[in-house]
Amino acid sequence: MDDWAGFGQTLTGSGTTTFADTPVEEDEVLPRDTYVKYAAAFVQMIHLATLTGIARAAAADVTRAVADRKRNYSHAAAARAGDDPQVLQVVGRVRSQAYAAGAVVRQAAESVQRACDAQSAEDSELADRAAVAAEIEVAQAQTVVARLTLDAVAAIFDALGASATAKSKGLDRYWRNARTIASHNPLIYKERVVGDFAVNGTRPPFGWQTGQTNT
Repeated sequence: MDDWAGFGQTLTGSGTTTFADTPVEEDEVLPRDTYVKYAAAFVQMIHLATLTGIARAAAADVTRAVADRKRNYSHAAAARAGDDPQVLQVVGRVRSQAYAAGAVVRQAAESVQRACDAQSAEDSELADRAAVAAEIEVAQAQTVVARLTLDAVAAIFDALGASATAKSKGLDRYWRNARTIASHNPLIYKERVVGDFAVNGTRPPFGWQTGQTNT
């Protein structure tokens, strides 16, 4: 059912799914403990890659918009926006944030690949260490990449002015989509998991779910 009502990710097809009179064989039910331990980190990489894509798209849009911009302010630092050092600084920062997000995601992806490779090594301890490392690295990446992206997509308006808020331009979609993705897995919990592992050596959770609590 296409009843997702969030202000972002409106094209994801998220929504309510109801199964009626749907037979499920016993061997088709997979207990959570049968999942590979790096599965959660792998899935989170999709969100990280999406956030990076949003940052890169916003950076490309603000670059083009500044190059083409004709309107300007009487008290601007240059007659043309494309020559204004303050505007160029914003563009440079946004592009740098998008670059940094991509670099962090690539690093995290390598840790997930190592966890995947370790599964076939017939060394359970190695596989476990690699899975823990991947979960922690991906959690660290989420806290950084989400904030890099959110800051970048908000900053583009500093370079473009109020005309950039026109609905026809749709530039607000970058923030709405990034904010929605970053809310799927609350950053405060990711930071807590990383901190608890760093200070106390507490293993990260390899699977979680949302729903109504009993309290």
